[in-house]
Amino acid sequence: MLLQLADSPFFSQDHGDSAYYLRWAARVAAGQWTDGQAFLGLPLYPYFLACLQLLQLPFPWAPLLFQAGFDALTGGLIFLAIAATAEPSKPRSTLLCASVSCLGWIFFRPAQAFAATLMPNPPATLAFTGFLVLLIVRWHQGHRWTAFQALGVGGALGFVTLLSANLLFLLPLLAVALWPPPEEPRSRLVNWVGRSGLLVVGLAAGSSPAWVHNRFVAGEPVALSAHSGINFYIGNNPLATGYPNFPPGIRASQEGLLEDSARLAEARLGRPLRRYEVSAYWNAEAAKFISENPGLWARIIFAKIRNYYSNFEYDDISVIRPLRMLGVTTMGWGFGTLVVVAAGGLVLGRSRPSTRWAAAAVALHTLSVLPAFVTERYRLMAVPALLMVAGTGWLHAWQARSLGPLSWTGAAGAMLLAGWVVTSAPRPGGVDTLADYNAAVRLLAAGERELALPLVQRIEQSEAANAEVALMLGNFWQEAGENARALDHYRRAIERDPQLLRAWNNAAVLAIAEAHWPLAEQLVAHLQKAAPADSRVAYYTAQIALARNDLPAAQQALDRALQLRPDEPLYRALEQEISRRRNP
Repeated sequence: MLLQLADSPFFSQDHGDSAYYLRWAARVAAGQWTDGQAFLGLPLYPYFLACLQLLQLPFPWAPLLFQAGFDALTGGLIFLAIAATAEPSKPRSTLLCASVSCLGWIFFRPAQAFAATLMPNPPATLAFTGFLVLLIVRWHQGHRWTAFQALGVGGALGFVTLLSANLLFLLPLLAVALWPPPEEPRSRLVNWVGRSGLLVVGLAAGSSPAWVHNRFVAGEPVALSAHSGINFYIGNNPLATGYPNFPPGIRASQEGLLEDSARLAEARLGRPLRRYEVSAYWNAEAAKFISENPGLWARIIFAKIRNYYSNFEYDDISVIRPLRMLGVTTMGWGFGTLVVVAAGGLVLGRSRPSTRWAAAAVALHTLSVLPAFVTERYRLMAVPALLMVAGTGWLHAWQARSLGPLSWTGAAGAMLLAGWVVTSAPRPGGVDTLADYNAAVRLLAAGERELALPLVQRIEQSEAANAEVALMLGNFWQEAGENARALDHYRRAIERDPQLLRAWNNAAVLAIAEAHWPLAEQLVAHLQKAAPADSRVAYYTAQIALARNDLPAAQQALDRALQLRPDEPLYRALEQEISRRRNP
């Protein structure tokens, strides 16, 4: 798969959220260990990438090989969890079921895509799976936790939460595992409270690199990352769908999301804000919505649960479909199908402790996603646990011979019925269009216009209500040379989000290129009010004045542009044109 990736435009990893982490890592490797503010994003993954850079390992081969290794270890842990808890008297069926479950992970479509993408999801999924397997194997073998082990496990859990805060939701399972056995000589409750306290102490110590930096270096009261507020608001607002439905004025990329959320919060409060204040602002906005609209919020929560267990792949960073279209990833199955198989395993293996542990982990992971929204990269962490539920449950039914031929037929029929219900669950309007949009944007950025064209045409046939979608369509048709079509999409983007300055800017550029001077004047006048310090606006003003043959006004506007960006070649070329007209 990596060899296939190396021949694709996605190999450089200089796009989307991967580029965000790479830029962060580059700053750390260059000696800028902190920017003096609270972390925007969890820090362990970019610091890991920075270590690889400091070791001068080849990029991006080195981190991608680590990603593949994380993915392979996760598959090995799935195999271990099933093999270690099955009946030793029936090794052949045990090994067969463990192998099939491991293959289920290998051919899970999102796992393939994220293993080929520099994102923290593969190592975070490995950590989640590792803790779950540790709990299952120790419980199966009858081992109980000592006080020192509770402290160590808490420390390890705290450290890996620097990859993903969702891992914190394993804490209840760990607390249950600490309950002493009946033969404990002293009070079981006292022992459990003491060990649980050590677990929490270890958790605080393990996560200390984040909260110590944020509190004592940055001087901001943030536990892990200051981006949680905007994620909470996106998942809980009047426009929320259960998927990432970004409010007007906020870009969908990691960097754009963080920048725009701060800009909007500062504009609304009328003063500069520190990062923790931005997060607090959006937390307060979401809390206000929840308190004022409990019924609507309950429907949003239900939608998130439905989205979580559906077969629809909402890939907010747009890697799954493009990599499949480029032939990097292979055929495979999706989340909804796995849920159906796991549901059958849960029913059949409900008496087995290992099945119940894995099912509880899936339920807790579902709860960890509900405060924000559902995406494929968020669901990935629960996939190994679902495979364990499916594998242990169906293996138990097979080894116990608890199902006859008719029962097996009935179970298969019930699974097909449940699969139809799951995969046909209704989705909010525009979600399919946005999925096409995300994939088309990534393919266009990679120069794969031919692959993007069918997606673009399908998007145009839908009634997308998102300004970013209309902007992308305008950019696509402008590059294709169909300027009238592009300008029409820019107008739609402006109508849907008047604050989307990129649409105003692109429309102004196109209007000037097409010599639509009245429209160009109108667009540039808006940009002058919205972005007076942007040198491009002064440049556009100079172009319009030159078209009217008003040379003094053109020179005055161009002087402002050159003052802001004196080395811009376009501005110097226009200066020469003005000079030529003055002195023919």
